[in-house]
Amino acid sequence: MKPIPSVFTIAAVVLTGASLALAWQTGERNDDRTTKEELAKLQGGWQLILKTRNGTIRSVKRVEGNQTTVTRFDENGAVITAHKSEFKLEITARVKIFTYFNVDTTTGRRKEPRSYIYTVDEDTWVEARGLLKDQPNEQPHLFVWTRVREKVAAKSERPRVINSCDRSLVLATSRKTTD
Repeated sequence: MKPIPSVFTIAAVVLTGASLALAWQTGERNDDRTTKEELAKLQGGWQLILKTRNGTIRSVKRVEGNQTTVTRFDENGAVITAHKSEFKLEITARVKIFTYFNVDTTTGRRKEPRSYIYTVDEDTWVEARGLLKDQPNEQPHLFVWTRVREKVAAKSERPRVINSCDRSLVLATSRKTTD
């Protein structure tokens, strides 16, 4: 007759299995949380100013969710290129990789899906292009984007009438409102 496992043995096996499953799931969640935190850092507006032989180029990047819109302007403010794309993030122990794809070019030459190494903090997004193994013919470039702070009007900053004459209204923005 086989000995019946004790309640303590069964409990130990169940707890060990549950602990391993929880540790595996927690690892997944940490990766997901890290990606979500990184994605949150990228949201909003960014600007890049490049000085070239032909003049200054200003690029504006807008990130919403996992989509970007990038527009490049010449010195006179005319659009040089513009495109929208989706992107994904890969975060490894040593580097972070940004890959954009499903590129919809609205102005300028067509963009193919690309990947680059990046880092981002609250106010700076650095792109290191041409360093990945699958980019042997690309010259390495470093681009430093700065965050564009968007002023959000307070609820108390509502337009109000400050003068009316000849049936025309003059509006102003004021912190103090009297309705």
